[in-house]
Amino acid sequence: MWVICSLVWSFTLSLQCEYSLLHYLVKIPFEVFTPAAIAAGIEVWTWVIAEKPATEVALMCEVISAWFGTLRGRKGVFSQSLKSVSFLAYRVW
Repeated sequence: MWVICSLVWSFTLSLQCEYSLLHYLVKIPFEVFTPAAIAAGIEVWTWVIAEKPATEVALMCEVISAWFGTLRGRKGVFSQSLKSVSFLAYRVW
């Protein structure tokens, strides 16, 4: 992921290449979907935004798109395998 990150930073003229790299920079951690992959992804995304602020909107759009993908795919907190009871089901008194 750091190689893709450095490519995103180095490509300043070719916007098409930059956006496709941004897409994969976000997609890879969400496809692997482990705590380590997500943590590495956040670190890389933060570095890209710090080094190239012009990519912030495009990168955040990709993150939002990937987040909605986890909702559609029922991954993580949206998984139906988690059988948690709502806190609203308990009596307060």
